[in-house]
Amino acid sequence: MSELLFEAYQVPSVTYGIDSLFSLYANGPERSRDGIVVSAGHQFSHVIPVLDGKVHLEHVKRYGCLIRNCVTIKRFQHWANVSIVHS
Repeated sequence: MSELLFEAYQVPSVTYGIDSLFSLYANGPERSRDGIVVSAGHQFSHVIPVLDGKVHLEHVKRYGCLIRNCVTIKRFQHWANVSIVHS
């Protein structure tokens, strides 16, 4: 993939990483020193602790769809309560 980007499209640089961590770091260095990142994916959900701006890999937890299912259930319960009168 990197070779294709560099040779075919003349991309100057490429960074690979975890998208949810990029989101945490994009909020500014003064705010992204400590936090818990929750990444709810299609097949797996991850909880990633960040302390002093560094990921502690030994404490990362991976869950199979549990968080996504909870969010989906909440969302559909909410939409079930919406009627034409309420919208």
